[in-house]
Amino acid sequence: MLTKGKIQSLKSFADKKERNKKNIFLVEGEKSVAELLISDMTINELFITSEFSKKYADELKECGKRHAAIEKWLKPQLVEAGEINKISTMESLKSECTAVAIVNQLEKVELTVEDIANLLQTEKVIILDDIRDPGNMGTIIRLADWYGIKTIIASVGTVDIYNPKTISASMGSFSRVQVIYRDVNEILNIVHKNRIDVDIIASTLNGQNANEFKWPKAGALVIGNESNGINEIALNKIETKITLPSLGKAESLNAAIACGILLDRWNHN
Repeated sequence: MLTKGKIQSLKSFADKKERNKKNIFLVEGEKSVAELLISDMTINELFITSEFSKKYADELKECGKRHAAIEKWLKPQLVEAGEINKISTMESLKSECTAVAIVNQLEKVELTVEDIANLLQTEKVIILDDIRDPGNMGTIIRLADWYGIKTIIASVGTVDIYNPKTISASMGSFSRVQVIYRDVNEILNIVHKNRIDVDIIASTLNGQNANEFKWPKAGALVIGNESNGINEIALNKIETKITLPSLGKAESLNAAIACGILLDRWNHN
């Protein structure tokens, strides 16, 4: 049985400041925790119901072996669904939350000029400029995973990947897509200063028709803030701008929806 103090301690990791103190984060819900079990991420604590334990017995066993190999002894704690619901920070998960995990944050990645050049010249990458909505962020991570994109570069103003709503919306894809936080203007400055030959494509409201655009094999798709789009300084440094043409009267598209459509165009060019 979990004490009130333990429940409050676990819930506190929904707060960015608290989770960053210990470099850990909270993962809630059956789907997200199940995906976590088959990932390479390190779990510190795991709270599950007997129902979850039976359903994912094989995954729990393999996860335990993986942790033992790095001398990390994972001992899932069986608790009642009602107790897990008390830990859960999101109302949408409370009725179905059968598992909660405390997980180590990944080590921060520092990109050198060579890393940036290699990444943008060999892979499809998403660059996010000031995405603020955690649901949008999580959905974009899930979209990246769906389309085989391994890396997202996010501006420092973009919502934290470890936000519980972001983790939930990604539906486990947070464990497979690398999110690197770096100033977008700085990335573009590096590209220009070092004359790195890469294709950088900005999603805007006034670009060429995205349906007729000839997509490159590798490069970066830049998605801007939900309200203001890509910051003006960055936008002025990007030559290629594309737009999804509207057939109706909607003023704009949700950032995650636009990203999804554009990724589909990119992969079916």
